[in-house]
Parts: sequence; structure tokens; C-alpha cells
Amino acid sequence: RQPMGGTVNWQSYYDHVLRAPYSSWLLLGLLNTVLVLLFSLILGIPLGIAVARMTRSQRQFYPWLGATFIMIFRHLPLVPLLLLLSLGLPGLYKSITGIPLPRNLEFVFLILSLGCNAAAHFADTLLAGWRMIPSEQEAAARTLGLSAHQIFSHVILPQLLRLTSPALVNRLIQTCKNATVAIVLPLPLYQMELLGQAKRIEGQTFAIV
Repeated sequence: RQPMGGTVNWQSYYDHVLRAPYSSWLLLGLLNTVLVLLFSLILGIPLGIAVARMTRSQRQFYPWLGATFIMIFRHLPLVPLLLLLSLGLPGLYKSITGIPLPRNLEFVFLILSLGCNAAAHFADTLLAGWRMIPSEQEAAARTLGLSAHQIFSHVILPQLLRLTSPALVNRLIQTCKNATVAIVLPLPLYQMELLGQAKRIEGQTFAIV
């Protein structure tokens, strides 16, 4: 099926995408996107589980801290969060300590932003699933002598992962799509994700990739 406006110019596509060095740029961007997603999930999944558990904790201030984390990182848009970390945090650190942060930390700030955003959504999803588990199960586990950690890891968490797996997979896909916000950062060429590398090719060839 032909697109509106004419036929596809496959020779132009080859010249701008498949020919060296543009193909290597796209492969590098794909690798960086996968790394961003991987490190964001390594940070976001354990942090989200910890925040969900903190929100349901009986200890003083823990529920308030968990709810505050979810409220901030779930509702704060990613681009302002990313700019706040990459531009505001170095200046704040220097004003407090008098020592500037090392340069080229934008990739780290990107992972922190995506990881905290994913953690807040993971925690909110897990809390929704937690409400579906009868409270009698926790009471029965305490009667059997299980500690709070054992109750969570052996009784609550397996059921949470089963109940919320569709929503968690959806959030994983959304985190992968959110990696495109890296385009607002002045990343080095070797750290650009897929969209950034496509824009780089577009700037070199004046062709839409």
C-alpha cells in the first residue's frame, strides 16, 4: 500500500539509514535506549516495591513518606523533572558544598528521572493490587509467627505480581517510550538514544529518518 503523497523512495531510505555511518549511529542509539530502560527498571522496580511497602507500613511517618514520593514523582512531568535534576541539582550541590559535580552526568540524571517516575507508578499499581488481597491473610500469617518481612515476601508480593502483571508490563512499555525525553539533554554523541541519533542523522542529511 502506497502512502499519501507518492511512493516510498527506498534509495533515499538506504542512503540515510542503512549506509555507514548512519546505520552504526542508529544501532548505538538503540543500545543506549536499551541501557536506559534496563538501568531505569533496575532502579524503579525495587524502589517501587519499597515505596509500596513503606506506604502500607505501620511505623510512624513511613506511610507519609511513601505517599509523598508517589504524589511528587507520579504527577511531576518527566521533562521538568529531568531539567530540574540536570540543571538545578549541580548548582544546588555547588552552592552547598562549594565543589562542582563532575561533568557529563546527564545520562545518570536521565536514569534517575525515569527510575523515580517508574517507581512511583509501580508503587501506585502495587498498592492498588494490595487492596485486593484480603487482610485476613496477613493476620493468619502473623498468627503462624511470620515476621513482617516474611509476610510481605512470601504472602503479599507473589500475589501482587500476579494481580498487577498487566499493568506492570504496560508501565514497562511506557518507561521505554519515555526514554525519548533524553532529546532535551545535551548528551554526548556516544550517549544519545535512538531518537537523538535519528535527529543527528536528520541534521547531517536534511532528510527525515
